Amino acid sequence: MKPATYSLVPPEGISGWHPHADRLWRYLRRGIPDGRLPDRAGFDPVDMPDLLPRLWLLDVRHEPFDLVYRLCGTKEADSLECEPTGRSFLDVHRERIAAVPDILTRYRDMARDGIATWRRGPLAFRHRDRHKSVENLMVPMTAGGERVAILMCLSLVFRIDGTLF
Repeated sequence: MKPATYSLVPPEGISGWHPHADRLWRYLRRGIPDGRLPDRAGFDPVDMPDLLPRLWLLDVRHEPFDLVYRLCGTKEADSLECEPTGRSFLDVHRERIAAVPDILTRYRDMARDGIATWRRGPLAFRHRDRHKSVENLMVPMTAGGERVAILMCLSLVFRIDGTLF
């Protein structure tokens, strides 16, 4: 099985994506020159409380490569059927990664290149059975430096009937 493909996000965003993804992207890009990464300190959760249940942050460890859930919103944790905060992403999704090692390409590329990605399609990792598709935006961020330190992720999970979870 091949991993799901994704799109690189241009500075202006992607036409036709969900309004939540568009709003988060515009918020994170405000005042940031093209070619620069947003800094985590520039995100104030008070500005987007309705998106918090769908946000998850991964701390990036470069050598050796690892991702650690810094936080996982309640909707994402419920869909995953576990609370991953503080755990390694590689450990939480060990079985899927073992079955499809290339599934990590997107995460490695973002950590290395600092380019945001967007994807709409089937769920890449195990979620509740009644959850069948996802739209997600993943934005590499700094933590006061130049190097990618965090991946901020917004996941919009859709049920079998197409409604947003």
